[in-house]
Amino acid sequence: MEGICIQADVSLPVDFFCTVEFNASYTAEPITLRLRGRVAYCVLAGAAGFRIGFHLPSLDPLAKKHVEHILSMQKF
Repeated sequence: MEGICIQADVSLPVDFFCTVEFNASYTAEPITLRLRGRVAYCVLAGAAGFRIGFHLPSLDPLAKKHVEHILSMQKF
């Protein structure tokens, strides 16, 4: 619950603070989530670009609720 990994075509430095923003569309109307965090790692993932891990230590309660719902829908 304190992190997210994304695929990107740019590299970001470790410890860089930024906001990850995406649309969650599990409801009738898409919800835009903005998650503030720190880059924990950034590794080259071949032709696909970079795999970037973000540490998100303090999600606001509403964002945390949406992330928990999204994760509950995933089949790992």
